[in-house]
Amino acid sequence: QTENRTISLSVLLGHKQATSSSEDLSPEGLKALVQQTIEMAEFTPENKDAFLAKKGEFIENASAIAQKLDLVDTAPHPEVSTLMTLCSQLEKGALSAKGVTKCEEIQSSFSAGTTTVMTSEGFFANIPTTMYSAGLSVLAGDTKEQVNAYDSFSKRHFEDIPDPHKFGLEVGKQAARRIGSKPIRSGQMPIIFDRNISADFLDMFAGAIQGMAVDKGMTFLKDKMGELVFSPEVTIVDDPTIPRGLGSDPCDSDGIANAPLTLVEKGVLKHWFLGIASAKRLNLSPNGRGDGPTNLFMQAGTQTEEELIKSIDYGLYITGTIGHGHDSTTGDFSRGAEGFLIENGSLGQPVGEITIAGNLKDIFRSATPANNLIMDDSTFAPSIKVEGMTVAGR
Repeated sequence: QTENRTISLSVLLGHKQATSSSEDLSPEGLKALVQQTIEMAEFTPENKDAFLAKKGEFIENASAIAQKLDLVDTAPHPEVSTLMTLCSQLEKGALSAKGVTKCEEIQSSFSAGTTTVMTSEGFFANIPTTMYSAGLSVLAGDTKEQVNAYDSFSKRHFEDIPDPHKFGLEVGKQAARRIGSKPIRSGQMPIIFDRNISADFLDMFAGAIQGMAVDKGMTFLKDKMGELVFSPEVTIVDDPTIPRGLGSDPCDSDGIANAPLTLVEKGVLKHWFLGIASAKRLNLSPNGRGDGPTNLFMQAGTQTEEELIKSIDYGLYITGTIGHGHDSTTGDFSRGAEGFLIENGSLGQPVGEITIAGNLKDIFRSATPANNLIMDDSTFAPSIKVEGMTVAGR
């Protein structure tokens, strides 16, 4: 059980900017923080992106909008015993799955905090939030072969957390299903990415449409505005207005208002993520995305996941990846992976010790979403089918 208060101060001297922080909120500590930050700014090189949003550019009612987003659970804060019970229920669920030997780690937490932002130009926001989080790592198999699985969840309100016994049981089953994993032969084949993995592609997409990256030419999508970058079946939305959303927010840290954005409509790229500085560089208007995405998701497709699996004679169903191998400038993608073989339209043996590779340009253009979208994170997507990826196995 911890409590902390931190204040961060940014000082601008012309286009020179410095930022420092302190946990000493006494008058003497604050005075020292101000003096220190000013001295740092004086010796900092000029930065043309260092400026504040002026009145008329930032929103005036950020705190009121945040209240409507229902980001705070007003119920009494949970006791430690409640969190311990949650862990126990997760463990019992996992251990009830056949083949599970033990839980490596189980954790649960609750946090409540308030972020207050003020600028000398008049912007003010006071945004309280709460968060319940839990997760567990499970081992299955015997001493000759042990495999693991991990999953977690986070919710703003306690009443929204999933049944912990069922959640633990499902993680246990995920681990048990991986017993007997082995590599398959190398080649090109279609791949279906489980909905827990497909959201990773949205994170890569979000990085590729950052305004600063576009201005510097450091993204494979830099010249693709208004063009088909995904398959026509794909629509991607960033929505900061979802009640209780993990990424919901009335504005970015500059105070620029945000609103739902359809980033990709039927495969066509429609927007960059623009903060006040990147928008100025590109001679565009900011859209409140100076801090990146809020609640980012790919809309559900028309086919079930089972229908996508049945459409594949020989391919892979990926449930986990290893590493972070992608190049946002070229779009090259390569990661270790695990999952299941698909043969004649059915899931088969568990697969591991393989690498999957391709280019995000091709991956995006061939992506077919399933209809199993669940809004359970700040970035979420349905399962997706991708054609012709390279698999390196045995």
